[in-house]
Amino acid sequence: MNATDERTFLDPNFMSYLVQQGESFNDVLSQLQKSFPKLCTDVRCLQEVVYRYHLMGDTELGSKRAMEIRQSIEVFPIDQDVLGKMEELMELYPKHPPRELLHSSVMLLQKVRFIICSPESHYHEIEEVNSVSPISKASQRI
Repeated sequence: MNATDERTFLDPNFMSYLVQQGESFNDVLSQLQKSFPKLCTDVRCLQEVVYRYHLMGDTELGSKRAMEIRQSIEVFPIDQDVLGKMEELMELYPKHPPRELLHSSVMLLQKVRFIICSPESHYHEIEEVNSVSPISKASQRI
């Protein structure tokens, strides 16, 4: 099996990366849904989207974008089990970015093996996670 056959976690930094390259948010989301029909994320990712737009001075648009994601893909909660798993991962990967450990914890507890991430991410360093960075494929189709 590969990422297109299974649920695939979306790290919002990947979408932000493509949007910063000039791609349309809606086009990127639509293309990702076509390429990865079982796309999912967590509630923290939605907050990251709102915050990123807030930093650009458009919180309202950030909220709209987060709700578009929420309405179109599966969104997992962050609870005590996720925080416990994150603590375990922090011991295994002490130098790893905490936000990536949090998202990885959600993935592991939800049995999601693949993540779409930006090229500068460190998910590939986590043994239990398979990173997918379809920059060239996504950019060619969008």
